[in-house]
Amino acid sequence: MTAEHGLSRLFPLLLIVSFVASGCIFSREMAHTRGIIEEEIPGSEFDRKLVFSVGSRTLQAAGWLTSLVPDEDLEDVWRYVDDIERVKVGIYETKALPESGSSGIPVLSSMLDRGWEVAVQARDDQDRIWFMYRSSRDRIRALYVIVLNEEHLVIARVEGHLDRIVQRAMEDYRPFSRLAARP
Repeated sequence: MTAEHGLSRLFPLLLIVSFVASGCIFSREMAHTRGIIEEEIPGSEFDRKLVFSVGSRTLQAAGWLTSLVPDEDLEDVWRYVDDIERVKVGIYETKALPESGSSGIPVLSSMLDRGWEVAVQARDDQDRIWFMYRSSRDRIRALYVIVLNEEHLVIARVEGHLDRIVQRAMEDYRPFSRLAARP
């Protein structure tokens, strides 16, 4: 076994230990967001499976560990992660989810009342998806991605200098870079 292979196998374990060791295995915010969804989709019910929060120091440590592995894709990922200050994730088991038929998906108006804006709201045969963001001074400071289906509810919140990440992604991804270059 090479040192690179050993480190790549050790990395997930170190990341999990850092989550648990940091004491960030509960988030009132994730529980509150789950409550909003249960209120706005009457009859829905979810049980917590995993909730964690990772701050910038843990992300920096993960970046340092991955820098030890010679992999260009990892280098690209950490160019983006550098502008992330916190990530919160809640994973819940769906206990009850009423059928909404062809009526689409709820707007989550309680989130709108708290200053969140909907970027994308979609539904396919299995999943309901919300992509919401909050801006301050014309900068994207936080985003929520919420995915709901008959098996799980996944809530992810990312905070940081997200406008920089969007700009970098547009520059890196060729079709977007042509659009960004236009006056």
